Amino acid sequence: MSAANKAKGTKFESDVANYLQSRGVRCKRHPRTGVNDIGDAGFPLNKGTMVLEAKARKSIDLATFVAESLVEAVNYEHKFPAEAPAFGAAVVKRRQKPIGDAYVVLTLDEFVELLQNVGAV
Repeated sequence: MSAANKAKGTKFESDVANYLQSRGVRCKRHPRTGVNDIGDAGFPLNKGTMVLEAKARKSIDLATFVAESLVEAVNYEHKFPAEAPAFGAAVVKRRQKPIGDAYVVLTLDEFVELLQNVGAV
């Protein structure tokens, strides 16, 4: 990965966290943790934590992005067991669109568990 691409990715991660904060979500950026990454950002839920993996890539690979977010949610639970359960989602940048038009992608099972967690079902 080139330095320019890494800088774009880091900026998108910050943009996601800042956007969510501006909308009243208590989102925080996560530091890079290497092999056991805990996602790029996250925020508390009624019970548990939402872990976000931000992706600003030219080519979109939803399956890979979502799989990575789920692994990072598990890593988050291991690192912060008191904040479990953790739910993973990928935030995918749309080219030439504002931050609010980014996609948030998660599996249907993860979505149902999230809805159960927040008391929607």
